[in-house]
Order: sequence, then structure tokens, then C-alpha cells
Amino acid sequence: MYSVETNHWTYRAQMIQGRYSHSSVAFKGKLYVAGGYEYKTDTYLDSVEHYDSNANVWTAFTKLPKPAQGISLCSFQNKLLSMGGTNGWWSYFKDVWEYDETNKSWKASKSLNRRRTRAVAHVIPYDSIISKN
Repeated sequence: MYSVETNHWTYRAQMIQGRYSHSSVAFKGKLYVAGGYEYKTDTYLDSVEHYDSNANVWTAFTKLPKPAQGISLCSFQNKLLSMGGTNGWWSYFKDVWEYDETNKSWKASKSLNRRRTRAVAHVIPYDSIISKN
């Protein structure tokens, strides 16, 4: 973890699952990491975990509805969303899943207009100003 104040990197706890081509997002004070691909077992992942920096602990979270790499996690309007992804060549998804905190499960939401993988979603607060030179 990098500290801007000290200009120093500190080693923190390892993730539960090694993964490639995953997605991450900060949501409600924790870092969420989801999906991806695991080379050792040649497996697309449905696992999700979150990191608590105060406790320096990774915790397993509710699995995605299906394994996928290249998904896009997004925090929008106090919701945790997973969008798109793939689990093989030419098998791209346009699924959007919303995490339901009450039922501790992912529920289908409106789909993307096209199948996408490795898309990026950024939510910009309404009071931010974007300038382009």
C-alpha cells in the first residue's frame, strides 16, 4: 500500500485467490476484487473478496453468478455492480449484476447494449470538474 504522506510502500496481506484480468473497486470503505483468471488451474473465476485496510485482512465475499474475466466492477448510487466479461474466446457477456445487500446475492439488472469485456466504468461525483487541454 502506498502512502502519499511518507512516499513509501508498505507490504500488506496477500489476497485469498491469485488472479489475472480481474476487476476492483472501492465500495463502502473496502476494496473489492472480483472475477479473473487463474493460470495454474486454467480456470475462470467467480470468486469475490474484499480488503479491510484497517484490519489488513482479505475476506471472501458472495461469488459472482458465473465465472468471468475482464468484468468491470463499479460503485454507483451506493450499489455494487458487475458488468460484462468473458469466459472464453468469443464468449463475451452483456450481463449487469447488482449486489443485493439484503439477500447477500447478485441479481440481474438491465443488460449492456452490447457484449463487452475489459470495459472500464468510472463514476465521477456531480461536483467534480473535468477539463481537457
